Amino acid sequence: MQILRYILLPISWLYALTVRMRNAAYDLGWFKSEKGAVKTLIIGNITVGGTGKTPHTIFLAKHLQDQFKIAILSRGYGRKSKGYLELDQTTHWSTSGDEPLLYTFRTNAFVAVCEDRLEGLKKLKTNVSPNLVILDDALQHRRLRGDMNIALVRADKLPNHDFYLPAGTLRDSRVRLKQADAVIITHAERLTVKKESMPTSLGLKSETPIFYSSIRYGAPYMLRDSAVKVDIAESIFLVTGIAHPKPLVEHLERLGCNVMHRAYRDHAPFSEHDVEEWKASMLDADKKMLVTTEKDAMRMNGLPGIEDLQIVVLPIEIQIQDHEILLRLISEKLYE
Repeated sequence: MQILRYILLPISWLYALTVRMRNAAYDLGWFKSEKGAVKTLIIGNITVGGTGKTPHTIFLAKHLQDQFKIAILSRGYGRKSKGYLELDQTTHWSTSGDEPLLYTFRTNAFVAVCEDRLEGLKKLKTNVSPNLVILDDALQHRRLRGDMNIALVRADKLPNHDFYLPAGTLRDSRVRLKQADAVIITHAERLTVKKESMPTSLGLKSETPIFYSSIRYGAPYMLRDSAVKVDIAESIFLVTGIAHPKPLVEHLERLGCNVMHRAYRDHAPFSEHDVEEWKASMLDADKKMLVTTEKDAMRMNGLPGIEDLQIVVLPIEIQIQDHEILLRLISEKLYE
């Protein structure tokens, strides 16, 4: 793996140069950046996958809904449709992406997808009239100048020890963290450095507020009926298509589960062939229960033959330390 990384380094250097030139063009005003048609809260990261943008978006949408009329705007990664699309719970994930569809189930916010965030904000203003739009992955969409920008950083994957793509997971410059209005260190339970050294490690401004969040798992429920809560069996077949499944596997093992894990790439589309493969694997290993995440469940629901399996969904929730301070900071920033 280390040898491959060194082989890929020249490509990473070219990628880094391209990223820095693009950011410089926006910072110097050569490329235009503008505010959206409504107030915006941007949640993003500078690495590829696994920082927890989806659960943090859900957390903030729920906790800000008493102060704002909220909409969520996403690019809709992996969807087969194009342009602006408004969602509800009957939308098929392939036309919206799995994460935006999950927002319709987990929040009371109006949800839409659009590759062009500025255009999406105009449509939302006309159709819905929200007074706050949360964007779940728009830190690199430099054409939009967010009213507040929150950057997520994984505690066990600090960017100061990372490489640019494809040798590493960096997709944006570390300097971009300095431009964030707040930083949330996710998976804080895995933090191995002192919190006091975090501003220096991340190259932040001294006044940039830092918050810490951790994962919490909710009550498991049946895929076919979310009202039916269940206990997870001791011997399970786990299916994931997320960027960072390790914490989930460790959680299940701590519960005493014997876990057989079938891991797919992030956002991988499941098929009827996959369902048949799961059935065969579960039969061979004598596993009675298939466990998955809520995001993966969006892509499982309705697959041919899926009704033959006992599928249990394990929801992921976020706890943010001092979240009241973060919510107050967001409100103050947006009301400026």
